[in-house]
Amino acid sequence: MKFAPIQTHDLVIGKQLIAEFNFEEGALLLMDRGFLDGEWITHLKINRKIDICMPLKSNSEITQFAVAQAERDNCWEQHPTRKNQKIYQIKESELDWPLCQCFKSGVLVRFIKKNGEEKNIVFVDTREGLSGKTILATYDQRSEIEESHRQMKCFQGLGLVKK
Repeated sequence: MKFAPIQTHDLVIGKQLIAEFNFEEGALLLMDRGFLDGEWITHLKINRKIDICMPLKSNSEITQFAVAQAERDNCWEQHPTRKNQKIYQIKESELDWPLCQCFKSGVLVRFIKKNGEEKNIVFVDTREGLSGKTILATYDQRSEIEESHRQMKCFQGLGLVKK
């Protein structure tokens, strides 16, 4: 656990925390899109042998390309666990991003928000040959981990302090 001023970006603290932790080779980090840093992800995968699973920002090159490719191919499947959502399996060749060549598997999720707006989210993984279903099941663990962490902080008195 690391404490820092609220003004410090999560990416800065995350890099420090991960640099100080002795991960086993083949460990997997579930990150949110705020940790998207191609150079750092490449370092983690190549030098530290740590895999990454994360969503990408909607304006990223990979997301834009995946949406266009999905529209062209029209090979949508039903989301494995969420009603009224569709997924498109992204081929490894469609994950080309000059800033990070480590993404090997990906899936595009499409859904309609309550306001009627269509939303697309790409999830990527540095492990090869994963199905979209596997990537989504992996990333879904993040909410369970965050809830466990929230409860741990609460029980140890590390929650918000009221003034």
